[in-house]
Amino acid sequence: YTGEVIGWFANSAAAFFAVLAAGGTNLAVWRKYAIQVAAGFTGALGISFVLGAATANLEDRQREQYGDSRAYKDWVKKSWAGLKFGKGKGTGRGAEEEAEMPDFDEEEEEGSGI
Repeated sequence: YTGEVIGWFANSAAAFFAVLAAGGTNLAVWRKYAIQVAAGFTGALGISFVLGAATANLEDRQREQYGDSRAYKDWVKKSWAGLKFGKGKGTGRGAEEEAEMPDFDEEEEEGSGI
């Protein structure tokens, strides 16, 4: 995910520098392109948070599945997971705080039947 975050911010920086090259010392140029440049950086921030949350989730799932493996522990020591946002199971959230998912295989006793 790190490469994707770098790509998003590089794209946003390219837009910023394109405005500078198009006469960025002129306030009228900035007014013309301010929305596009701001949207580019907002998109980069947004996708960074989404990917950071996905990274934390992926790290938790890998720890659950491979956590006892010596190879996994060695790999974790020499690698970087990337940006992580949100609390995962490995960051202090207790089992009692986890939401229990409903069992969707059960049939409704009454209701819409959907």
